[in-house]
Amino acid sequence: MQKGFLSIVLLISYFFSHAVGKDSTANEFLADGLLFKPAFLDPTQANINGSINGYWQDHKPFDGQYSTYSLGSSKSLIRWDGKKNRMYEWGMDLGATGQFEWKKVGQYPQLNFLNVDFKVSSLFNIKWNEKHSMRIRIYHTSSHMGDDYMVRNNVESFIPNYVNYEQLDVLHSVNYKKYFRFYYGGGVNARIITIRKSIFMELGFEMHVPLTKRLDFFVGSDCKIWQQNDYIPGINSAIGIAFKGEKNRRLYMVLHYFQGRSPFSQYQFTYVNWLGVGAYFSPY
Repeated sequence: MQKGFLSIVLLISYFFSHAVGKDSTANEFLADGLLFKPAFLDPTQANINGSINGYWQDHKPFDGQYSTYSLGSSKSLIRWDGKKNRMYEWGMDLGATGQFEWKKVGQYPQLNFLNVDFKVSSLFNIKWNEKHSMRIRIYHTSSHMGDDYMVRNNVESFIPNYVNYEQLDVLHSVNYKKYFRFYYGGGVNARIITIRKSIFMELGFEMHVPLTKRLDFFVGSDCKIWQQNDYIPGINSAIGIAFKGEKNRRLYMVLHYFQGRSPFSQYQFTYVNWLGVGAYFSPY
């Protein structure tokens, strides 16, 4: 584990040393957009979204509705030109992802706050050309039960928290004529003393079909595979429309479906499915 972590650190150092070589000059601070477009269908990505869903837990239907939200953003801090027309940037993102349940208890409806996960990341992005880009990221995430959940489920003692860790990962994106994007990568748990298993993999795609100047048909899917979850894929798929704004900004209105171990909270060992409608805002 430690040798693998050291190898990745050395790899990052190699990329960074080439990026800041004598032919590279920092030339833009707080630039618009990002050189690597975030995978917005990743349920834990720091962006702005919300959804209302039907929900199944361990293949049993939930008597109510399940809602998720995310509030966050990514920002380029320093961007510069490198060798062979490559571009580089260092940035960060911050985000919070939470869940609510809507259910009827007796004669009264209840809105229960279940959980919130916080994430802070440091990003190093590389863009070779319009087709190829890469993100090297290290992040910290922590998960916190909602007070409603703790009270209604009589949580009164310590529970081991597997969603409190640091991760180092790499994601490579390939764009085809601005209409189709495929990405893939992986990473490792970067915390030396941890109860969480190490290996992580991710892949996905996004496809836009222009309908009008301001409207696209959209279909996409994100798949994350964790050793922690016994390599059971967590797949979030969506189909819908995207309203296009200035500077590549898009608002997605989609029908989406998730299946796999829960991507949120300390209960990642629970197998869940949800089907519902969602809205995602992508400023990149």
